[in-house]
Amino acid sequence: MAGKSRHEFELIGKDKASKAVRGVTKTFSTLGNTLFKTTNTINSTIQITRALSGAMRAVGRAAMVPIEAANEQARVEEQLAAVLKSTGNAAGLTSNQLKDMATEMQSMTAFGDEAVIGAQNLLLTFTNIGGAGGIFERTTGVVLDVATAMGMDLQSAAVQVGKALNDPATGLSMLTRVGITFSEEQKEVIKSLQETGDIAGAQSEILKELERQFGGSAEAATNTFGGAMKQVQNAVGD
Repeated sequence: MAGKSRHEFELIGKDKASKAVRGVTKTFSTLGNTLFKTTNTINSTIQITRALSGAMRAVGRAAMVPIEAANEQARVEEQLAAVLKSTGNAAGLTSNQLKDMATEMQSMTAFGDEAVIGAQNLLLTFTNIGGAGGIFERTTGVVLDVATAMGMDLQSAAVQVGKALNDPATGLSMLTRVGITFSEEQKEVIKSLQETGDIAGAQSEILKELERQFGGSAEAATNTFGGAMKQVQNAVGD
């Protein structure tokens, strides 16, 4: 633009500025028309957006279920390894044996195997409950039955039954407190067995009575709609 006067530069600048303003004005005008045309569909758009948001939240929650289940499974299995070590494996059962036991009980009840392992972890802390003669397995099954029949959580049931079996002669009072009674004759037999050093025999007597009162409760719960759905949920979680 060499050779042009200042006046000519001013005219050129004004022309460019004018075109720029007209361009911006046109852009805003187009945007305004577009917004006007879409005003009538805003409500529909909002409804659709809300529905999609709700669906995405539901999907997100569903996606978290197996993640949470996996985390819980890992947690109870780590705890299982820790309690076996800390108790010197007093129960005489391996980690794999206990996990297989939990898997079998999941297949027959509405309790997931991670929940069963959680109960086993508590039972293992009662070091007088051994695996010989199937005592530990029977105890685990009884805990599931008692929890189901009495409306207790597994942890509470495991503690109540565990204390009773760990020291049969005096532990029966723990069960009495939650409404589980034994006859005076049964109490005498249990006390006598423990005094002669047959603690497994005393434990078996307690388990026999608990099985008589509550046996099959956990398995029967799967015959309900809620129990059946819980089994499906456990299978999906696995």
